[in-house]
Amino acid sequence: QGQSGSTAALGSVVITANKADVNGQNGSITFSGNARALSLDGANKFDFSAPSFTLTRGAGGTIDTLKSNGRTRIGIDLPPDPARPAAANATNASTQSSGVGKPTRVEAEANAVTVTRATNTLVLEGDVKGFYRLQPAGQAAGDYAFAGDRAVIRYVPEDAGNAPVAGFQIDVSGGPSTVQVPSFDVF
Repeated sequence: QGQSGSTAALGSVVITANKADVNGQNGSITFSGNARALSLDGANKFDFSAPSFTLTRGAGGTIDTLKSNGRTRIGIDLPPDPARPAAANATNASTQSSGVGKPTRVEAEANAVTVTRATNTLVLEGDVKGFYRLQPAGQAAGDYAFAGDRAVIRYVPEDAGNAPVAGFQIDVSGGPSTVQVPSFDVF
């Protein structure tokens, strides 16, 4: 089940695979053979597929870490960006306050993917290709591609006292890296 608070609300997660190996000592399960984790009933829909992946439980018994083995495909809806007071909008360069829009979804492929729910972090490694979707207020959504050897995508909740850096963050590096961004009116 999805968690409330600082982690994205995934809802029920259904896992399918040809084989499951349970490791009771470290609280992990490895799913192999067309492994897939899918959530369609939560606020943040989630679809993760790989030849195999390992789930590790957190202290509360919920999913803590999801780590893939082999070429992985992931799609996840993002929580809404935090609302900013009018005074903060004048000085904060967040995507929401700039009129660019808020990120609503990420879809990507990579040779290995690690999702850490406690920190709302998605790490994609090896031949990374994907896009993030922005939804400007009152306008159609747009998809913006990214590619590189490594991408780290985070959602930093404002409720943790992170107001200046809260919201969606993406860092793409290695090899020839590209990140499409919306056009900006500079002057």
